[in-house]
Amino acid sequence: MSPFFRGGQIRIVGVALIVAIFLTGGMAGAAVDRVLTGETAKRDAPHEQQRGHIIDRVPMTEEQRADIDAILERRSERMQATWAEISPRLNAITDSARLEILEVLTPEQRADYEQRLEARAAERQRKQEEDE
Repeated sequence: MSPFFRGGQIRIVGVALIVAIFLTGGMAGAAVDRVLTGETAKRDAPHEQQRGHIIDRVPMTEEQRADIDAILERRSERMQATWAEISPRLNAITDSARLEILEVLTPEQRADYEQRLEARAAERQRKQEEDE
């Protein structure tokens, strides 16, 4: 056993590492998807620039564009529904790991950790509001 970890800490570190790897993989996947589809454009941009999908660069009729828009809308709805199903489970895993982490920390460290989590949540909320 490593001198750096006490008995229960190994399990907590392992769970935290798995959660971190899973979340990192999810974020990396989302980033790759956005890069490949070009979905980083602002919402107020013109139609082609707004989505930035590769298909938008292909010359097509308005009827084809409408059909493709419908396909992409269905994809978006399915992805949102899937995320709504998975998100609570991911949140539960994260919350469980955080509770275990809190058990390992001293009261001062807990306060610092919770303050940092709150600051990160506030920053995410601010960014989300900017995007809307």
